[in-house]
Amino acid sequence: MIKRGVKPIYVVSAVTLGLSVLAILGGLLHLAVPVCLPADTFFGVLFLLALLSLNLLVYLSDRLVDRSDYLGRRLHRRGYLCLAVIAAGLWTMLLLNQLVAVIYTNRFDSLIFAGIYLCYFGILVLGAAAARGTLVAVKRGFPLQRGRRARAPRRGGGFKKTVTVLCYIALALGLAGLYFLLAGDRSVFFESAPQFAEIFISGFSLFHAFTLLSLVVLILKLQNRPGSAGAVLVGALGLVSFALYLLPLVGIFKTCDAAKTEFEDVFGSGRLEQMDAARTDQFLDKPFSLPAYFLGMRPDEYRYEKDLVFYEGSSGVDDGLKLRCDVFMPPEGRTDLPGWGSTLIRIHGGAWIGGDKGFANMLQVNKYFASRGYTVFDLQYGLTDLVMLTLPALQARLGPAELIGPYTLDDMMRHLGEFTKYLAAHAAEYDLDLDSVFISGGSAGGQLSTALALAISGESHSELFSDAIKIKGYIPLYPAIETSFLPDLGEAPEWIDVKLLVDEKSPPCLVYQGTKDGMVKLVTAREFKERYRAAGNEECALLEFDWGGHASDFYFSGYFNQPWTYYMERFMYLHR
Repeated sequence: MIKRGVKPIYVVSAVTLGLSVLAILGGLLHLAVPVCLPADTFFGVLFLLALLSLNLLVYLSDRLVDRSDYLGRRLHRRGYLCLAVIAAGLWTMLLLNQLVAVIYTNRFDSLIFAGIYLCYFGILVLGAAAARGTLVAVKRGFPLQRGRRARAPRRGGGFKKTVTVLCYIALALGLAGLYFLLAGDRSVFFESAPQFAEIFISGFSLFHAFTLLSLVVLILKLQNRPGSAGAVLVGALGLVSFALYLLPLVGIFKTCDAAKTEFEDVFGSGRLEQMDAARTDQFLDKPFSLPAYFLGMRPDEYRYEKDLVFYEGSSGVDDGLKLRCDVFMPPEGRTDLPGWGSTLIRIHGGAWIGGDKGFANMLQVNKYFASRGYTVFDLQYGLTDLVMLTLPALQARLGPAELIGPYTLDDMMRHLGEFTKYLAAHAAEYDLDLDSVFISGGSAGGQLSTALALAISGESHSELFSDAIKIKGYIPLYPAIETSFLPDLGEAPEWIDVKLLVDEKSPPCLVYQGTKDGMVKLVTAREFKERYRAAGNEECALLEFDWGGHASDFYFSGYFNQPWTYYMERFMYLHR
């Protein structure tokens, strides 16, 4: 017979055990076989519910347990272990997934993904074990805490006080992150250095949500004052923050539906079905996989060369300047891949004052498209010291010092033009079809990629670029084509306002824009699309990502980059 006061914890324990076991099975199925979208989403939801249920189990155990009892003390200490494993496991998964995005080689992929899987399933196994242990404790006679008043905390716990203070600091940071998630272009930091914090908010919001939840439970355990004003306030803040951090996840399903409609309206509803299935079977099979958000997306085979010098300046402002690129190539001889022979040029962002190729430019994107047959070139260009963010000391650390100088937009476009000549000269070496070239970049790189694609296609400033290249399409992400300091960087008006280059023959484009971008306004992307229409050109699709901040695609397996990659590879295949 179960004691009346213990019944809630008995039910939560049973639910946690069931959810953990089912989530383990779902995760294994996700890794082993292709799973349809509804089932895959269901498996991901099971993982989230198992995390939620485990936190609730720890909280209820702590409220009911009598810590003077031996069994009660064991359950109390096990609660600390569960909370630590949840937080450490989630952030280790995130860091390992990001590690894949910052290293060139795939030599360590097996070890990295083994660590990711260990964390994912380890959390679930611990949850199942904790739930089973609690069920056993209930059967033995769960040591109920007597009375409604909690025992007074022990005195002199210096370590405990330190941990409590650190927890409050972490909670405050989590609450501050909500500002960047919710403010968007209304942020008081708009177009300034502190706004860079939003890069690590919206795309990672699930990690923030469950870390905050575990953090609040930990604070309540440490305080051991249930019902007090402080406990109620902390609990309320935690639950509200948890719910708000879930908003991007809730919004992604609406985003995927809207993206499908927009893509088909612009490029034709029947064209996706007409693609060669033998090649498109190698694309992402669904716009968004919730388990993949945590378990990651392991790169397939690719080759690479790094730090190839494509331009050496010898006079004027370029004297002594060396610009390099990395090239990511498909596996040798894989002519069956959908992108074989096509080129993707990628231009990094960084507000024109910083950034770099490689790990600073979503390196995993290069790996992914190379594994799909594209030859991907990741470029450097001259960075300017003519403008500064609101924190001048930050500028020197944003990009390689040897690339920083008094460069204007005209100089940057000239640098990119030098690469087009390099590309034409080395096309045979890489088995490239110069009639099938795409350009992509984010933020400042989005502005430069847009200017480059439109200028080459419109034969504007033809002396700067190779005439052997044909742009089949371009893919700007949150392109910074309207910012307060662009006029300080340029001379030619068309580099300052790239919309001047749009005409009825401009190449197709696919634009990424987050609705909560605090550095590039949503209206900027919408007006650019309208400029296409005004020019009599319907070949511009704008994918708007609900709750997406600036650089919200930064997490490759996140819920913003997954649907973006899904449509980007289809866009390129349709137009190649």
